[in-house]
Amino acid sequence: MNGLRVVMACLMIACAALVSPAAAATAAPAKPSWSALPVPPATSPPLTVSDLAARGPGEAWATGYEQAADGLRPLLYRWNGTAWSRDTTFPGAGEPGWLGKVQFVGAEMWILHNNRAGEGEILRRSAGGWSAVPLPQTLWTYQDFAAVPGAAWVIGEDDTGLKVLHYDGSAWTAQPVPDGVFYLMGITARSAGDAWAWADTDTGTAVLRWDGTAWRDAKVPLPPNSNIHTMLLEPSGRATIGGSQYTDGVARTYLMTWNGQAWRTSYPPLGDTYTEA
Repeated sequence: MNGLRVVMACLMIACAALVSPAAAATAAPAKPSWSALPVPPATSPPLTVSDLAARGPGEAWATGYEQAADGLRPLLYRWNGTAWSRDTTFPGAGEPGWLGKVQFVGAEMWILHNNRAGEGEILRRSAGGWSAVPLPQTLWTYQDFAAVPGAAWVIGEDDTGLKVLHYDGSAWTAQPVPDGVFYLMGITARSAGDAWAWADTDTGTAVLRWDGTAWRDAKVPLPPNSNIHTMLLEPSGRATIGGSQYTDGVARTYLMTWNGQAWRTSYPPLGDTYTEA
């Protein structure tokens, strides 16, 4: 996850005013535009943004951390449709640690939190307030997190190697991955029985899929000498992978889309830039 300065951009869609049917018929279509929105400053800058998620035009959350004298401090910001404000009501807000990925799960909002002792937990915000779901073990690295109604996954590493921790709503279990998988770089899920992860394996980058029973190689025909930066799953069943292919040391962005039957690869003209979350 890239560190970003305290700048939040919001896509503002301008709507043409309806003066009269004739005026509406002749008015030029409005063009989308970007605007920079002010955010309350961090107590101990610089601020690093970990993730941002929106449920609609009136609710968005941004997570991250700042550099305090005693280490990292978690930060949480909320957009209410009009302005950004800092939220300090979550458990551990005044203690060392950081906040990672944020996701909406049903009516709740879930955040991956690493606290002052290095212990991981999932913070859950509902209409009744905050609660926490501790992870069953402490990891050296908390790489990524995904949650859907009825399930959640946290991937990372400890002193024994790769860990995939699965939460079924009541208890945690450790899930095995196929042989030859060294490291999981990211994870996302569409449902409790349909999750995807991108991995570093003994044969290069690969995509794994959880089918409700086991993690298996999804046999995605990735471009040679490539990696994956992000993956988007749509409710319709479509999927999109964004990554970079390396040729003679030069990276070229690629996009792969799955329509439910086949993968299609394209190379948008993005120069030396690349896709991100």
